[in-house]
Amino acid sequence: MGFSSFFRSSGNSIDNSFLFDKLLDTTSDLIYFKDTDSRFIKASMQLAKRLGASRMEELIGKTDFDFFSEEHARQAYEDEQQIMETRVPKIGIIEKETFTDGRVLWSSTSKFPLVDESEKVIGTFGISRDITARKQAEDKLKKSKKQLQNSLKEKEVLLAEVHHRVKNNLAVISGMLELQRDHANNTDTGLEMISTMQSRILSIANVHELLYKTENFAEINIRDLVVQLCEDICHSYQSDVKTVSFEIDVDRIILTPNRAVPFSLLMNELIQNSYNHAFTGKKEGEISIVVKRTNGEVEVVYSDNGKGMSESFEEVIEKSNSLGLTLIKTLSKQIEAYAIHSSNSHGFSYRFRFRNPSH
Repeated sequence: MGFSSFFRSSGNSIDNSFLFDKLLDTTSDLIYFKDTDSRFIKASMQLAKRLGASRMEELIGKTDFDFFSEEHARQAYEDEQQIMETRVPKIGIIEKETFTDGRVLWSSTSKFPLVDESEKVIGTFGISRDITARKQAEDKLKKSKKQLQNSLKEKEVLLAEVHHRVKNNLAVISGMLELQRDHANNTDTGLEMISTMQSRILSIANVHELLYKTENFAEINIRDLVVQLCEDICHSYQSDVKTVSFEIDVDRIILTPNRAVPFSLLMNELIQNSYNHAFTGKKEGEISIVVKRTNGEVEVVYSDNGKGMSESFEEVIEKSNSLGLTLIKTLSKQIEAYAIHSSNSHGFSYRFRFRNPSH
């Protein structure tokens, strides 16, 4: 039966089949008509292009299995068979169309039973609209919403962690002040004590400053930390008569805040010790800091060209009652550092390693 026979004459001088064909040629909608075996008998030009055909006639006699993946074609076929059997249309269903060439597009589709003048079901017809852009926008919005929710959750956890860290670091400062008080003697001046403690507090502040510049507030580049620490100490001694230069060779190694705070304090004590004791009687001094990855550990080589020590650094730490050396010993334990070598032959040199389990 010809398709044009389904259209009754309206009395217009223009043939209705011509009008309908013109509609199918120009509409942006995806329109099709199929027989009882789900073979195309007519379609819009837009659908033909979507299926890779240059003319509508190229679709005649073919099925969805010729254009789509087995999964999509099978679902469409079963839908059409159900519609013909029940005569119940499917309105506004969302279809994911997977093509044989790998393309994936989305459509909003309504499908109906196709009946002849005697009300006999002779196939199906449907109209679809491409909603790929809308679907992609919705998926992107859902993804962004999920990312935002995850980000907010992470920020809440991080905020709680920041409060915890600040509390712990305030406890560290309190402990250092108590140690400073216990080690104070008649030769200590208030200005010297304040200056020394200020440097220690700044070493903690540097960790937080660098931490807040990161995206996740959870990791610190050890090189940035060392450079900032050296700049701050150098600035605090700028009125001193001696000039100290730094040679820094540090790999990009990431520390967690739990490692960064004691490491920063430890390096602060070493640098302060050099400034205060190594260069006595000298107008110039040099400090070298080398930090490298070695066999899964972080190796630090700290040295200066000062006067050195009469004993090994390890022996000095064990015997000394000074606050600075006591802190070095305590902070080394906090980061689980162990000495590899120390030397006093040409100034002072101290090499130690510690594990960095998170990275």
